[in-house]
Amino acid sequence: MKIFMPTGWEDSRIQMCTPGDGRCIAYAPYTAGWLVKVPEEAMKRKLAAHIQGVKKRGAAFNLFIDYMCFNNEEFTRKGFSRLTGMLDLFTASGLDSITVGSPYIFELIKKRFPQLSVGVSDEAYVDSPRRAQFWEDMGADFIILPASGVNKDFEVMITIRRGVSCELYIVVNSSSLNKYPYSDTYLQHSHQGGGGALDSPEYLLSRGTWVRPEDTGFYLSQGINGVKLLSEPANEEQFIRVVSAYRDKKYGGNIADLLSE
Repeated sequence: MKIFMPTGWEDSRIQMCTPGDGRCIAYAPYTAGWLVKVPEEAMKRKLAAHIQGVKKRGAAFNLFIDYMCFNNEEFTRKGFSRLTGMLDLFTASGLDSITVGSPYIFELIKKRFPQLSVGVSDEAYVDSPRRAQFWEDMGADFIILPASGVNKDFEVMITIRRGVSCELYIVVNSSSLNKYPYSDTYLQHSHQGGGGALDSPEYLLSRGTWVRPEDTGFYLSQGINGVKLLSEPANEEQFIRVVSAYRDKKYGGNIADLLSE
């Protein structure tokens, strides 16, 4: 099973890439501010070294540019130049693939960087065969399906799988609730110590989008190629717990310990 593993540009997380097994795809985000101001040379060297460190472990590196827009900076000459300049740097450092949310950015990368594998972010909310086909017709090499609306709707998931030939991934440890418009509101209440329905395990279990490590085998049997993991920033203990659990396909603790926003 292939695993999208978040590094957040933290070098300490690279060690969780299993050397040479070809299943680990480390990923980190493209910062929106880079279209406004190019990073200093020292930061550029750090970013390049991070990618090279991932490659030395025998893993692939994926860059997430999953913003749906960049305040229109991507349509300006300066923004375009800054974006392609940073991608030149990343590509020279060993970048393997890019995940995007915007069709415009997708087409730009496909034309300027044909050597890269380009996929679709869960932020693009590909929750139907028609949307999946749209992206595959554009040349998508893989699609990360949204947790809400797909993970627990097996008919939708299987229909999407039958409709496209590109690789499909699912987000397995999101704390979001399934097809629930107030899910973000509930999460904010939980951060503030709110109770009510959140105190009920049955309520959360019936609406959660998460997939237990032990259940990933079912999704693989239905044609899903792998999983994308989320991790809280600056929480190394949780990061190690999450990666280990899904890599080993088992976890004996509370599933809530693995969830991230």
